[in-house]
Amino acid sequence: MNGRSTIIAFVGIAAAIVAAPEPVSARPTPQTQTCTPEQRQTVKNYFAKWNRALTAPNEGLIVALYAAGATLLPTLEAGPYSKGNGPEFANYFQGFVKRTPVATIDESKRTIICGPNIAYDTGLYSFKLHSPDETVKARYTFIYQFSGGVWHIAHHHSSKEPPSKP
Repeated sequence: MNGRSTIIAFVGIAAAIVAAPEPVSARPTPQTQTCTPEQRQTVKNYFAKWNRALTAPNEGLIVALYAAGATLLPTLEAGPYSKGNGPEFANYFQGFVKRTPVATIDESKRTIICGPNIAYDTGLYSFKLHSPDETVKARYTFIYQFSGGVWHIAHHHSSKEPPSKP
């Protein structure tokens, strides 16, 4: 390769690097970190709605709160499950609601982040389960999306909280 070819190749590579798009994150980033009081209350209300749906003997009520392609990493099973990708998503809740769970969020460990048409709710909660009586402490993440004038759960991750360090 002569000097001119080397320069042309170098300029071509440099132009490609400059023109390349910025990397895209797999997870959307909220544009605002501070929620208005109304946004915070909307997130809290949606969780309360989800919690009430758990007490119904019909898993369809809770499944309806999730977006069409929602993903679930459940508390008491391995997962992951995707709504609309087989019966596992609904089957998980069918078994879970039979245990009549009631969730309680530890508000001192709760973080809510709002962005345009998206909200993140993360923290710690516990489930009081019946049949058998048991309390499960867990970490959670709900990602809510606003689409078509309605909020839905786009992603839900819940995992048992590991034991505290001594």
